[in-house]
Amino acid sequence: MKRYAVLFLLTGCPKAPEDVRTVKVAAPASTEPAAPLLPPRAEPRSSWRAGYTQAEPVLRKVEDAWGFTLGGPITSPIVADASQVYATANDTVYAFSADGKRLWQTRLVGAHGVVATGGSVVAGGVDGRVHFMDRTTGRDSSVTERGGSLVGWPVAIDGGWAWITAEGTVVTNTGWLVTTGTRPIGRPASDESFVYLVTADRRVLVVGAKGVEWEAPLPADPVDGPALDEDNVYVSFAAKDGKPGGVIAIGRWGPMMGKERWRFVSEFEPLAAVGADTGMVYSPDKDGNVYALDVFTGELRWKSEGFGEFTTQPLVTRGSIYVGNSDGRLSRIDTYDGGRAWAANLGSPVTGQPTIVDGKIVVGLANGRIVGLQ
Repeated sequence: MKRYAVLFLLTGCPKAPEDVRTVKVAAPASTEPAAPLLPPRAEPRSSWRAGYTQAEPVLRKVEDAWGFTLGGPITSPIVADASQVYATANDTVYAFSADGKRLWQTRLVGAHGVVATGGSVVAGGVDGRVHFMDRTTGRDSSVTERGGSLVGWPVAIDGGWAWITAEGTVVTNTGWLVTTGTRPIGRPASDESFVYLVTADRRVLVVGAKGVEWEAPLPADPVDGPALDEDNVYVSFAAKDGKPGGVIAIGRWGPMMGKERWRFVSEFEPLAAVGADTGMVYSPDKDGNVYALDVFTGELRWKSEGFGEFTTQPLVTRGSIYVGNSDGRLSRIDTYDGGRAWAANLGSPVTGQPTIVDGKIVVGLANGRIVGLQ
């Protein structure tokens, strides 16, 4: 025993890796009996707009693999299918291979972002036209001309597509159209039966073929569109009258449909929608923290401090989240306890939510760069 004590004194405590830090875990150990096990929850779908991907997480610290400078800031999420990456900047949609080869670019005035599905890339612009582009060439395979200037991008609905106009009209290519009469904010989501949107007059609206199914008030101005999971709609809201912003969870079905389930107030205000998995939601905040909240109660599980304001909706994988900030860093954070595993300095504010394709993280920056990291 004495030999071990001497060895410890000579060598000292092991040094923690440079990029890993201790985080504050908010929930103390409980003395209450363990709660009964809950049934497994389904992983979020892409149409739920929860930032979740089934792609394998990139665990090791990354380096630049490839990059291009596009025609302007990249403020829409980077989107990927099985082997290609799509970015939107300066009224143009760009396609790249996973290894960084530029495949095509298509000018689309007022494009806000794209959706990749099957053999098509779907996008819309200020002219009210929705374009279904061939993924290999970028040429239109069909164009739908209904409605006005789009907000966000189309979402899957009833075997077709729905999109939201700046005047608040929900338009589909499956035969129905609903006018809400109020301006939408941010990007919509869908559960493939209903379209979920938030409005400038501080409401959540759930719209189907028969009209507005239900609505719920918001405590302040929405920061971005909604994110969904099996049970709830999550909306990030801004600071108001000197009071900080946060996240509100509203029930999606049953007795709690349209009712507030819980509300979390941060130290400042979120700057993007939350990301979500089967157990927690992750809120990127202007105060430089990412907050992890229990999906059932809104209880703070941990917070992870960054280098600056977190600016993108988190990309959520099994065990990790990836989120960018205004100081130009992309961080990987462990979902278990909020430990920051690594941070890559990209040299410009991160403004385009990252994606993962073929083992690489692809992210968009304010200086117009799209960067592949491996």
